[in-house]
Amino acid sequence: MTIEAEQVAEQVKETMTEIEIQNFDIEIKADGRWFHEGGEIKRTGLVKLFASVLSCDEAGRYWLTTPVEKGEIRVEDAPFVIVGLRREGRGESQAIYLRDNLDQEHLLSKDTPLHMKATGVSGQDGGDAKPYILLDKGLSALIKTAVFYEMADIALEAEGADPSSDKMPVLWSDGQGFSLVARDDA
Repeated sequence: MTIEAEQVAEQVKETMTEIEIQNFDIEIKADGRWFHEGGEIKRTGLVKLFASVLSCDEAGRYWLTTPVEKGEIRVEDAPFVIVGLRREGRGESQAIYLRDNLDQEHLLSKDTPLHMKATGVSGQDGGDAKPYILLDKGLSALIKTAVFYEMADIALEAEGADPSSDKMPVLWSDGQGFSLVARDDA
């Protein structure tokens, strides 16, 4: 590293240590809508900007972080919602692309896996598990019920499976098989 690069790195480090952590009055509702001070943020560009600096720490706290400020926000469930699906190919070689409420596509893969989260409540909206995909920066996206049913249809079609069978179908994408049921170790 050059002397100039080292000086810049040191200035950035000093600036980062001076950042005061704030509590932003921002909340993301379970349906993916963003609110500030109780009012809905309707400008998609602004929501996308906030989403680009959003992360979740190991304690499950959500943060908006820029080079000059960092603030905690509230998230009811997941910060994003999967609202659409696009399929390329068939069977084990197919690719499943999931589109979120901010119009970003995510390839279902080992890097963006399906996660069935047990709710502990049987009989609510899809039983005792909710489907999510895991994203970078500790984030996740809840998969809407209609999209999840479409995923199940694809898995059943690929397996030639009988929906009444005890064998659980596997959804293939990007060479990976994903179970559509919650496991005890999940």
